Amino acid sequence: MGNDQAWLAGRSTATTGWSESLGRSRRLPPSTIRRRYPQLRGTRYGVVDVAARRYRSLWWNGWKAIAKHDPMRRGKVLFGETAAISSPMDTLYAALCLGPEGKPFKGRMRELQGCANPRKLPIGGIAIHPYSKDAVGSVFRRAATKDSLPLPHVGRLHALIDGAARHGRIPRGRSGPQIVRGPHTADPDLAMASLSVLAATNANTVLPGHGEPWLDGVKNAVDLARRPR
Repeated sequence: MGNDQAWLAGRSTATTGWSESLGRSRRLPPSTIRRRYPQLRGTRYGVVDVAARRYRSLWWNGWKAIAKHDPMRRGKVLFGETAAISSPMDTLYAALCLGPEGKPFKGRMRELQGCANPRKLPIGGIAIHPYSKDAVGSVFRRAATKDSLPLPHVGRLHALIDGAARHGRIPRGRSGPQIVRGPHTADPDLAMASLSVLAATNANTVLPGHGEPWLDGVKNAVDLARRPR
């Protein structure tokens, strides 16, 4: 990603890392990290897999490359695939510096997982691959293990997102005027330039294509839409 991100600037609508090709996006899934590069450490808790630490570092460096070469899409970098095929949920939690119960790591575990000073990861969303533990069984069936994430257990992912935001690991959801990208905007650069034209009207009320009328003035709406994620 680092070498060709400048070429990708403006060409992709969302990014999930690098390595495998996925249409107009790229990814380096933690499932690959854990399967190819097991990171086992012996501790008083037993053998601990710290592969999530490697994935977190790769994701952060990938995000920085996108923020540098394609800054308008720095808020569209997705986290994942979801998690390791061998154990989806606990890998996702650990990648966000949380234990499997959703609480911050403490003591030696915090150091092993690289979470002594956890940063807030500016993720734009989570790209889900609905694995059960060790990819056993159908993605449409409920699983017996708590670290599985097939489709019937997507609620586990919602709980993870809520907990990660509560502990400051990821941003909370945004409200108010926002810039719509991806397939909904044919020319992102022209759309950005049009904000200045809208602000110059000094309109008191904005009637968006979707949602409730905005009554706090078009200039305020433009300022909010331009704010970084």
